[in-house]
Amino acid sequence: MAHAGRTVTVETSGNTFRVYDGPELLTEVARTTTRPIARFKVRNPNRHASSIRHNDPMPLDEHELWHVLHALDDPDHLERPAGFDNHRARIRFDQLVQRLNVYFDGHCQADGSIQDASLYGRINIPATATATGRPLVASISNFGPLAVLSVDNPGVWSDNEAAQLLHPDDAHHVHTALADLHYIRIPEQPLREPYDGVYDPAILGPSEATWWIRYFDYL
Repeated sequence: MAHAGRTVTVETSGNTFRVYDGPELLTEVARTTTRPIARFKVRNPNRHASSIRHNDPMPLDEHELWHVLHALDDPDHLERPAGFDNHRARIRFDQLVQRLNVYFDGHCQADGSIQDASLYGRINIPATATATGRPLVASISNFGPLAVLSVDNPGVWSDNEAAQLLHPDDAHHVHTALADLHYIRIPEQPLREPYDGVYDPAILGPSEATWWIRYFDYL
């Protein structure tokens, strides 16, 4: 691990805590309790990487996913979590755009100025720039920060279908960039499940409330 043996700083912020090595943000993780942090146990996030094509960073499994979605569901903050640092979010998003532009020859189109939403921004990669031969969309939430990679557009394909369509080189480039910048990559399909969190679903809009709307849509 790159930071093994180092002394880090743990900073709490609303429903998350952040871990720094000096000025460098190492990770931001959902909190499951409001009790003071006494110990912080770390592990290698790529512990199974040798068994994955291109050593792609591991996504959350289903149990971890639902744990994180419910832990981030703040009853007092609908669009952004408590303590949301817009300046830091902007720096990280811009770094992601820069990384993807290196991989995709400067063709990425980014929108990080979305208002009245739980979605922070989207990065669109045109089909002509991908090995997949289809457009790719990286969606970034204000919460987590969670991230979803979609083929063509969000909501078009199931996770299994998208995995079959997505070229391994494109997957490796995007997944690695997200992991290096400490985004929490999650599958899209579970987010289409009905929302059953702390809010009245009617608050999320006139259509059927889903976890996608809670974290990746206009509110």
